[in-house]
Amino acid sequence: MFRALGDATALVYETIEGSHHSPTTADIIRTIGVSRSATDNALATMESLRMIHRDGRQWKITSTGNLTSLAGRLGALADYQAQISRDRRERARWHAYLDRHNTPALQST
Repeated sequence: MFRALGDATALVYETIEGSHHSPTTADIIRTIGVSRSATDNALATMESLRMIHRDGRQWKITSTGNLTSLAGRLGALADYQAQISRDRRERARWHAYLDRHNTPALQST
């Protein structure tokens, strides 16, 4: 899902999710080192998608958000599945190449 939302959004979400306490915007900026505007945009995007909510000055993950269904709605799930298929095909080609060029070990007598 974060392929569709971007790297800054992924970092912000991870920071909120992994915090021992609910962080403020300033805490998030200090933790990840992303600009204020990028952090604000990420927070606004996630809040509009109901992934997070603000409680006073602190940000919290919502308990109602299903990231898999959200990824499907954003089209990121299809992108992810296409990437997995591409990776599998490339690995199969690589292994076929290695098998063709594999020299059998000589047996000593």
